[in-house]
Amino acid sequence: MLGDGYRLFRVCTTGPYVDLFFRFANGLGDLPFEPSLQKCRENGFLYPGSLKQQLERQGAEVMEALVDVEPLQRKWLSENGFDPDEPFDKNDTFLRQIKSFKPDIVFFQTFFALAPEVRWRIKEECPTVRLVCGHRGFPIDDCTGYEDVDAVFLGYPRFHDRWHAVGVKTFFHLHCFDEGLLPAIEERTRKMEPVPFSFLGTTGWGFGPHDGRYYDLRRVLDATDLVVFGNEPDTKPSIADRMPVGTRQRVRHLAIETLHHLPELGLHAVHKIGQCTTPVLTRAAEAAMRRKKFGPEPTPVALKQEDFWYLKERPIRDLYPDRIRPPRFGLDYFALLAASRITWNRHLEMDGAGANMRLFEACGAGTCQLVDYRDEVVDAYREGEEVVIYRSIDECIEKAKWLLENETERQRIAVAGQRRTLADHTVARRVEELDRHLRQLLKGK
Repeated sequence: MLGDGYRLFRVCTTGPYVDLFFRFANGLGDLPFEPSLQKCRENGFLYPGSLKQQLERQGAEVMEALVDVEPLQRKWLSENGFDPDEPFDKNDTFLRQIKSFKPDIVFFQTFFALAPEVRWRIKEECPTVRLVCGHRGFPIDDCTGYEDVDAVFLGYPRFHDRWHAVGVKTFFHLHCFDEGLLPAIEERTRKMEPVPFSFLGTTGWGFGPHDGRYYDLRRVLDATDLVVFGNEPDTKPSIADRMPVGTRQRVRHLAIETLHHLPELGLHAVHKIGQCTTPVLTRAAEAAMRRKKFGPEPTPVALKQEDFWYLKERPIRDLYPDRIRPPRFGLDYFALLAASRITWNRHLEMDGAGANMRLFEACGAGTCQLVDYRDEVVDAYREGEEVVIYRSIDECIEKAKWLLENETERQRIAVAGQRRTLADHTVARRVEELDRHLRQLLKGK
């Protein structure tokens, strides 16, 4: 640790917008690693983009990496004496970065960035690391497999005890809005056509936990002029997806145990073939690579057939082809929120899963937000004053129509919601809390 500060490595990932990330990263050309990341931050491609800057104001030294964006990670390899033409392995590259930077803390912005068996090796191979912690953006019921984590920062008060059950300390930590992007958002919004009523995000199709959103979205589309900028899987369900859950898990296990006997080059060849043919083969090759390096996987959480409800339904893009647009990300996403007179938000079906990212992003961008009732929502914003809340889909439709007819009230709520966000829900506010807790944890160590 340096003086009163500390060194923190933040693990970032692309999430469902991997294609947009790669397209953007490839467009950065020969720009070095850190300036490339700064371009990602400035364009809203890191969540939250100004976290590094805010932590450095608190006296920390911070390195960030998008661990699954190969074009960016190869830049780091080349700049740090490694062969940039060797077969890329995101896990090896990540561990090399940790050993080079020598952080006190490894902070996962999302734990899905790397497989658990990779995370478990951090303290074994990187002796400077004293804390492994991170942010959990949405709740889970079973925290088994996270026993190695020192602390988790999350909202969702009803789910903290799940982490305590496996020995992980938790801190209350809501999502936030990146206030540093606001000037760029406003500039881009001025060049856009207004959208009366929008929804931006995952439509629900292709994502097990979002069945409630999918069916509600169809109701709203039928009753209003809602325009959807939606994220849905591009491909139709594969043969593997249509298998019974138990059969699929057995086939996956058999494939991993078979493929991991291949030599390293053979596995990389299978991985490349999968990238050109089917994602199923790609995932199997990646899992086999982890099996070869880190041993057998832990027993997976049992899946249920109802988790794949969407296999019996049609995508929103097929049902409403004239009402759905490509998904937006980064500054385009925020500017489109700001250009919307009203935007719709609908949380996960799980009880206690309120206050998602979009709650803070939509208000921060300056739109009037129509959102389903959750205790966590009214804890963060005043109902009817800073956001508009509905308790049934019929009420949602009724309030959407009322807001479109009452411009003064709609605008008043939008302004108040943004004002509240910039006062209480910014990156700077969250980082003050984060820094205080990290220092307490380090002292405890």
